Amino acid sequence: MPMTFWVACTLLQAKGDPISDRAREFEMVPDALARLDKAVEANSLLSQTTEPKFAHISPEVFVCVQLRVQLGEVE
Repeated sequence: MPMTFWVACTLLQAKGDPISDRAREFEMVPDALARLDKAVEANSLLSQTTEPKFAHISPEVFVCVQLRVQLGEVE
């Protein structure tokens, strides 16, 4: 059976979409790393708080919770 133009396009698209998706994700890496650096810095400062209401929370747990809030995983 001869390959039609549309079949060929579909096959090419099936191969090309994952490649273009990876390229797009790769282009987003610098921005994602910059946002992560800012979040880590902000949470690092927050974890060093001396407010009594946070005295029972270890710095490690505090940073983890704050990061999850920033990522939208918890409110």
